[in-house]
Amino acid sequence: MFKTAWTFIRTSYHLENAVKSILEKDNKKAIKGLDNSEKLGLPRVKTLTREQTADEYVRLKEVRQNGEELGLPRVKMLAREQTADEYVRLNEDSGQWPLEQGEMVTETNSPRCQEAASSRVHASHDNLVCSLITPKTHVDDGASYTETGQSVRLEEKHYESIAFGNPIYESIYPTKHTEMQSPSLRLHQTQVNASSTNGNTSPCVLAVTSNDQAGCSDNDEPYGEIHVKYHIVRKDSKVQLITELSTEHVTSAPSVPVRIVLLVDRSGSMLHSLGQSRRHTKITQVKRFAMQLMQSLDKGDEAGIVTFGADADIFYPLTAITEDSRKQMLSKLETLDGGQMCRETNLSAGLRMALKVFNDAIKTPDELLKRKNSILIFSDGEVNAGTTDPDALVHEVRQNIRRMAPSLDDSTNQWVTISVVTTGSAVSEAAYLLSKTCSSEAYYYIDKAVNDPTAELFLPVLLRKSAVTWNVSLLIQTFNGVCFVDKECSSDCKIRLRRTTRGNTPKNVEKAYFLYDFPAGKRRQIGVTADITNMSFANDDTIDGKTVFQIRLKYTGRGGERRYLEKLISQIHIEKSNEQVALGAAVKHDVQLVTNQILRKAADYVRDGDKRASAVLLDGKTDIQKICNRFGEIARSNTVKHNVYGYAASVVQNMEELMKTLEGHLENNGPSWNRIKAVSSAINRESPTVSDTVMQSHILCSLPLISETVSPGFSDPMQKLKDKQRAKDKESEAYLEALLEDMEGTLR
Repeated sequence: MFKTAWTFIRTSYHLENAVKSILEKDNKKAIKGLDNSEKLGLPRVKTLTREQTADEYVRLKEVRQNGEELGLPRVKMLAREQTADEYVRLNEDSGQWPLEQGEMVTETNSPRCQEAASSRVHASHDNLVCSLITPKTHVDDGASYTETGQSVRLEEKHYESIAFGNPIYESIYPTKHTEMQSPSLRLHQTQVNASSTNGNTSPCVLAVTSNDQAGCSDNDEPYGEIHVKYHIVRKDSKVQLITELSTEHVTSAPSVPVRIVLLVDRSGSMLHSLGQSRRHTKITQVKRFAMQLMQSLDKGDEAGIVTFGADADIFYPLTAITEDSRKQMLSKLETLDGGQMCRETNLSAGLRMALKVFNDAIKTPDELLKRKNSILIFSDGEVNAGTTDPDALVHEVRQNIRRMAPSLDDSTNQWVTISVVTTGSAVSEAAYLLSKTCSSEAYYYIDKAVNDPTAELFLPVLLRKSAVTWNVSLLIQTFNGVCFVDKECSSDCKIRLRRTTRGNTPKNVEKAYFLYDFPAGKRRQIGVTADITNMSFANDDTIDGKTVFQIRLKYTGRGGERRYLEKLISQIHIEKSNEQVALGAAVKHDVQLVTNQILRKAADYVRDGDKRASAVLLDGKTDIQKICNRFGEIARSNTVKHNVYGYAASVVQNMEELMKTLEGHLENNGPSWNRIKAVSSAINRESPTVSDTVMQSHILCSLPLISETVSPGFSDPMQKLKDKQRAKDKESEAYLEALLEDMEGTLR
């Protein structure tokens, strides 16, 4: 509370003298100056002694010096030309001290303060003014605003509540994964009544992120690397909230430093052919890919190779890429497909060894978060040794990952992505479950007849190298009697919280999701449905008394800093939502739910040898048609209707293709099971997969929309994948148009 109180003390002559004295290391004069600050007429900060308050200002000089040591010309704290030695004025400009006592500005957190022009709170005890200012608004001593900004006057009782009871910016606290501890902003949004220029009253949400971009009832503001947008649809006594995460504004793939360990199966079944040329075995294709990968990785990236069969061996330790090490790796890889193969496939031993390779190379847990870590498994999927139970294997792996970095919290302790590429004809629930639980991408299945399998093997690496953010956690909460309807909420990438974030709360008021990483040029949505039958609001004038949903997003940015974002959604937001705009997102969510249920059931039937799998897929087509009809009746424009049906028709087309696959593999159920799982994961995760797996992938699971890649070695593989997917989609365009016309015709 002392921080918030101090935040709203307006700088005076006495306070400026105190700061000046502190910078001159004259603490006695400083304390006297702080005493005089009582003349401002504000309550004293009783929780701090005068000496402690003075220490808070002494630290400012260290902050400035630290910024200079980092090589920054000056640590710019605001979009105006304010610098680190003007920290003392931040109580006027940003509404909160940017750092904890003793914390320093670093190269990674200074941009957050530098870009703080997009939302500032200005307040004094004389003239209680809250202003919401867009990035283009110019501010002169907190007094003038452009027409794009909105200024309001707060009631005195609201000021007291904000300053001493419900602070707008609740707290600032450090994270642990930068070399010098860097703070991140924990956002706390609140609502106030704002009078716009036309005199109308509308709800405003004050929001600040790590880069301090915010909006007033703005549903599409950029927040650092990720844009966050939400859609709301009322369905009788229910509300559907679709949260859309997007990096489509990042069109150039950054050169993300990566650590990659290739985990290669050397069991006897890897000697079977793969690809249209029968000369190349699976292990040979993996060798070709590994050699191309080593030539493509950037200098400074790290790579290692582990092989496994009956047990596991380090084929090449985790090593930084240099000209010399690259040559050594390529020479060593020439022997990857040589020697005697094993009869057993002990995947658990391979994973333990791969994690050991990371552990041997990393000195501290913090180093794990400075790069994107990845294990790429290449196997035929026939796990027959070691830990073979799928659930037990996943539990063992996740526990081992956590044990390597016990100091990391729940949002960062899954510091490595495990991608699985299977090439076998057997059902491999262990491989699929690893992919589902330890990554946010599709399950990769490469059919033995695929054209140019080497290009397909590059896909998981391309997603790692193009990531703009990782360790993305999304928490959605309900308030005021609103509860989630579990079966109508996204289940993919959902995680179980070890403990609630709100103490003793009712059930079904929190949904948490975790994405391992997010590439540039991508979009993904997560939908929830809540029952508002028992919604009721407190009969008081608290600022957030009408809150229905809260969205909390945490992620690691490209610089390694941890970033935070919050959005509050009130009853008024729901009442004023544009359902026509939201229909496309809503039908997509409902179709994804049905698709997930239908394909999971069909895969179970295939695994068990039950012939009803085709009938299940046929029922799924009918269910999707019903969804389209329901939303199509609501849609008022042909464009909206076409969007509603376009996505659904693409899913139906894939169900029909899967039915053909079932007919073609009556004796061996492995290929059908693997393809169903690959299609299901790609659609529900909106993640690209092997190019011949999903029809209309540009609609359902597109490749990242990247105009160029910073890493030159990955430009060619990316272009090959784009060409292959474009050709696949073009083959089925006419069929899709006919299917779409047929589905739309059922409504007329």
